[in-house]
Amino acid sequence: MIGDRELRREILRLLFEKFQEHPYHRILANEFCKIIGIPLSRLDYNMIYLEEKGYVELQKPREGDVFISARITARGIDLIEDDFEFDLRLKKAETKEEEDDALSALDQLKRDVEKSKPRSLSKDDLLAELEELRIELQSKKPSYQKVKERLDFLKRKEPDVARRLSVILKDPTIIKKLSESIFNIDQ
Repeated sequence: MIGDRELRREILRLLFEKFQEHPYHRILANEFCKIIGIPLSRLDYNMIYLEEKGYVELQKPREGDVFISARITARGIDLIEDDFEFDLRLKKAETKEEEDDALSALDQLKRDVEKSKPRSLSKDDLLAELEELRIELQSKKPSYQKVKERLDFLKRKEPDVARRLSVILKDPTIIKKLSESIFNIDQ
């Protein structure tokens, strides 16, 4: 069974596809249940959440069911078309493997530093900086501020290493972890 975040992502994707067919077409509540394979009660509270965020517009009955049909709003389209924002607002379930990929890239950077001659820092100091950064990124709630300070320091002292590190830090799993320490993301 998929989680609520994945369900909301799927709802928006389906509504976006329907919008592309025709801007005013809607998907009926029972169609959602058949397509996604979930009970109406679970669909209802996720739709209300998306409506309150402004991502969907619900057609509501006078009484009875929570909604009859739905369509995506302009705000929902903007969200789904911006991959970074979509992943930030409605996080997809992250896998341990994805996080390991980013940390493996950081380990590779450390191995490359061991083989090179740093510009202004000693090799040991540079490796210590990268190890502290790795430890911070592996923590349950990494501090964006600490990571930013280390990156800024390396930009001044070792710009080539900082450039490669910037690419690693743009990994979606790293961005998600760091974004949680900047502000409380709606889930």
